[in-house]
Amino acid sequence: MVYRPQDRKTILVVDDEPEVRNSTALLLETLGFLVIQAQDARSAVAALAENESVDLLFTDMVLPGGVSGVDLARDVLAKRPDLKIVVTSGRPELVNQDEFPVISKPFRMTELASRIREELGDDVP
Repeated sequence: MVYRPQDRKTILVVDDEPEVRNSTALLLETLGFLVIQAQDARSAVAALAENESVDLLFTDMVLPGGVSGVDLARDVLAKRPDLKIVVTSGRPELVNQDEFPVISKPFRMTELASRIREELGDDVP
């Protein structure tokens, strides 16, 4: 499903692997989302500070610099409790799925679209 421009939501994709980050961004753009990319927690926090319009943080669990995707999500939620979060991991069993929604790597476009729609709820047609 592709969204009309006025309905477009913004997603911040955080992954230290450029190929994974770029392919995820491309999938999300194909679905009609605006995408911002960051390679680590520090650049993600900076991107969120510069872009208050971000609706959802899509972060890998394992990030460089000693800050995990879950650590990043907790930090961000303390400042922006309205922000939706999805964590992705090649080892989803290591993430407390009661705390944050998780999508397993590798994921397909249909799985990604479904999870993002679930999190954004009624805000996404």
